[in-house]
Amino acid sequence: MTARGVEIAINTYKPGTASAPEPVAHDGCEFGVVLDGSLEVTVGGRTHKLQKGDLISYPSTEPHRFTNTGSSPARTMWLNLKRDPMA
Repeated sequence: MTARGVEIAINTYKPGTASAPEPVAHDGCEFGVVLDGSLEVTVGGRTHKLQKGDLISYPSTEPHRFTNTGSSPARTMWLNLKRDPMA
């Protein structure tokens, strides 16, 4: 869902899958929480291993990618704050 520069998404990553083949960058700032499972989040070439309940935030302009290296699905919630198109 996107409204006035705010995008909220709940995503599920199956084991062995990733958000993209290579890290991507775009406008905004992201905040994420792992709801179930575990997820590796690579931002600007640095990898963070997140478990259920862990939070992360970073500028979306940094190349980033999410990878589920675990054996169970990882469910996440992301909040992406973009420049307000109405501003």
